[in-house]
Amino acid sequence: ELVEEATEAAASRQAAFLESICWCIGNLGYPDQANQSLLGASGAFNIICHSLALCSSFGATTHSASSVMVVQEGLRALRSISHNHPANLKLLFEWKTPLVSCERCGHLCDLLSDFMSVYSEQSDVLQWIWFAVASLSTEHNFLRTFGSLRICEYAANTINRFCEEEEVMQWTAMATAVIAEDGELSLQLGRHHCCEALTMALKA
Repeated sequence: ELVEEATEAAASRQAAFLESICWCIGNLGYPDQANQSLLGASGAFNIICHSLALCSSFGATTHSASSVMVVQEGLRALRSISHNHPANLKLLFEWKTPLVSCERCGHLCDLLSDFMSVYSEQSDVLQWIWFAVASLSTEHNFLRTFGSLRICEYAANTINRFCEEEEVMQWTAMATAVIAEDGELSLQLGRHHCCEALTMALKA
């Protein structure tokens, strides 16, 4: 029932309700795999992704304080439903938002890439973006798609910009470690001087 109500709320852009639902999903998922499976089967991932899409450039909404909170709780819920859960990762990778044209398909990776650009100066949002990327990138298809969307460049930029902020650095470093497991992306990280940036961050 909550999934149906949240779907209706997403359609009518009720930010406060969407934030609350994403908050609940974020608390119900990982590390409880049974709950993760139930949330995936009920379509909770549609609520999370649609909520994020409404707050993105694809959704053409203003980035108000309420939408920022939806983004933060949506990203936290994204990790909660997907972390160490292959079935839900597959569902999330196959999701595409109906908000945008065929020319820009609105894949979940596109949304997170959009957020990295829009919130590039807001460490309180970036930390949740990298929190989600760290989990999603454990799935090969996500990892390769992120790689095509300048993820290595974004990682280097975040590390250089926020090297003294512990929380955003923790999750950027965690995501970078997952990304670096791919040989080609590891080379890209090197070309964007991520090793130097992380070394400087350790000295900060």
